[in-house]
Amino acid sequence: MERIGFDDASRFIKENKSGLHALEDSYLTSRYFFKVFDEEDAEYLISLVEKVVNLCENARNCLGKS
Repeated sequence: MERIGFDDASRFIKENKSGLHALEDSYLTSRYFFKVFDEEDAEYLISLVEKVVNLCENARNCLGKS
């Protein structure tokens, strides 16, 4: 895994801002309401979650090595 810095995290957030908002909305909506998601939206959000998890794992590894 490559090391990650603050700039990497900031860039990720800027590049994925609308997707992160959609992810947040989907989480809140699914907790309190019944909503059907189409397959394309679900696949996009799962892909985004995988990227977020990877970013967090890289950050954790970076902090552990410094």
